[in-house]
Amino acid sequence: MRHLVLLAAFCWLASRCDLDVKLQLVELFHKVINPDVIKNAYKRTKSVPADQDQIIAHVADVTTKEFSEASSAIRNIQKTAEQAYQKHTWSKTLENSFWNAFTDPISSTNGSHLPVTWINRYKGNVSLSYSAVNLPIDVFPNWTDVKNTIQWTKGLNQAFTENYHHKPVNIFWQYLGTPQGIMRSYPASFIEEKQRFTFDVRHRPWYNEGIGCPKDVVLLIDTSGSLEGFPSKLLKTTARKMIELILSDSDFVAAIGVGTSARYLTCNGLLQRAELAVKKRLTAVIDDFPPSGTSNWTQGIMMAFQSYQRSKEAGLTAGCRRVMVIFSDETSQDLDKVIAQYDPERSVRVYVFSFKRNEGLFQDKLDKLACLYNGVYKKILYFGQIGNALQNIVQAETMHLYNEEIRPTWSNVYKDLNGFGFVVTVTLPVVVATSLSERIVTEIEFKNSVSFLGVVGLDFKTDAIITKASSTLPLNTALILINNKGYPIHHDKLEEYAWSDVTTKLQDFQYSAEGKEDLRLLEEKMMQQEHATVKTRGLFSVQSKIRGSNTIQDITYQTAKVEGTPFSLAISYTDYPVEYRVVDTPTISLSQIRRRLETGGTIMGSLQNYTSSAVMSLRLFTGC
Repeated sequence: MRHLVLLAAFCWLASRCDLDVKLQLVELFHKVINPDVIKNAYKRTKSVPADQDQIIAHVADVTTKEFSEASSAIRNIQKTAEQAYQKHTWSKTLENSFWNAFTDPISSTNGSHLPVTWINRYKGNVSLSYSAVNLPIDVFPNWTDVKNTIQWTKGLNQAFTENYHHKPVNIFWQYLGTPQGIMRSYPASFIEEKQRFTFDVRHRPWYNEGIGCPKDVVLLIDTSGSLEGFPSKLLKTTARKMIELILSDSDFVAAIGVGTSARYLTCNGLLQRAELAVKKRLTAVIDDFPPSGTSNWTQGIMMAFQSYQRSKEAGLTAGCRRVMVIFSDETSQDLDKVIAQYDPERSVRVYVFSFKRNEGLFQDKLDKLACLYNGVYKKILYFGQIGNALQNIVQAETMHLYNEEIRPTWSNVYKDLNGFGFVVTVTLPVVVATSLSERIVTEIEFKNSVSFLGVVGLDFKTDAIITKASSTLPLNTALILINNKGYPIHHDKLEEYAWSDVTTKLQDFQYSAEGKEDLRLLEEKMMQQEHATVKTRGLFSVQSKIRGSNTIQDITYQTAKVEGTPFSLAISYTDYPVEYRVVDTPTISLSQIRRRLETGGTIMGSLQNYTSSAVMSLRLFTGC
């Protein structure tokens, strides 16, 4: 057993060295370990058929446990944020200081500098004792809501450090983004100041995706001639920014141009997942149309509800909340009566953005419409108002989350810019009862009894999970992990794709001799998190690099759900016999160990003479 451990260490080290070092390691290996010992050990092995049902159950259990650790860590941050907010007493005259992430060395507002240390885990100089704050360039630290939020979020350091010391090593950055634009991140580290001119946490994909409930969104865009000129530019910019910054790829979106006759702007009105390619097409169409004619809202609203219905029948839906966003200047029509024909229960949420300076009598109609349908009405008269107006949608979408059990949101996999490898971000919104001290200081109306504090998140490295989950797999198997959108979280070809443009589905990662229909079926089963077996023919791409096989062969996929996440895994098997090599020696029982200890022996002495009858893969021999 001692030689096997040394061999395992040798294999691990050799896989991470260049050629010259590998040759030196081989020479050292022959000096330290007698190869005959390994040969004799292999002769004492036998082939044991692998139980595929036990394998998939074990891998699913290991993977679920690892991801549940991340869920536990993010809930720790969420709970600590709620407690820190409730303990804080708001004040207009508050004096506080914070570590500014945009200064190098990291400096406090009182002039002191934060000592940092190189931590290999973060590949940079960080402080494990503190978190740092960064603010967008248009947010000032002396504003009442900003300085009070900076103060209470200091309490998050407790959860950050607990997670670092007690949770898995694959947890990396931890942070909170707030509706004021504040981002507090741990560990404290320097962020290049040039990012200050472009960075705003409220525009980060994880922030908007972490709100909680994905949406089916229909944009109703007024294309009438009354918007010609500057109002048209405002409208198009607002619609474009909402698509780019507010919608995540958990949402589904469609757009309708409302002119003399309404028309679908994309895809016959069917909702589409708001991934990057869809967003680009939609913003291009919106930018392109010229304003003219009148606006037929009756037809536009009818087409909107047709989009919801037809998309639901086609399975193109987020399955959570319906949202209608109206971009217009004014209307004499009672749109609430039109919407009530299709939605008498007022289940759809309606947001209205108005771009007319003098709306006269019609302003009340649009404001009333948004109020009746649990939305927000905002007038936008210049470009500087767009950002805050859009954030009203984000905050309004969180109000219903108070006292609800919210499941964490997991992002697509992406390659970390700091060289950590592939990571996913897990997030949770923080929604609490508004504290009395905040209500008094900020003069919040009593009816606004719920406050959205922001979104907490952490970056979670997937490599360690996959390594642990796949460690017991036989040689001729491979592990695949995807999310409920069809995007791979783990696959051997991840490195081949540009993850700044995540539009690649599982079916595109494999080669099939069956015309892709088999892979589409596999993808569908995994997206639905079903336990299934799918048989096909194709290239066994994951292990072909190791085994040198590029031949088309029979492949069997077994799928399983990763509990508590949107992920599903699949183990693929070739037609090569699925078996383990195990050591053919007696089994040591607990009673035997007990007897040996009673007679003065040791546990190690017992284990030197026996091995467990549990399956032990000898991938070590071939892996080197």
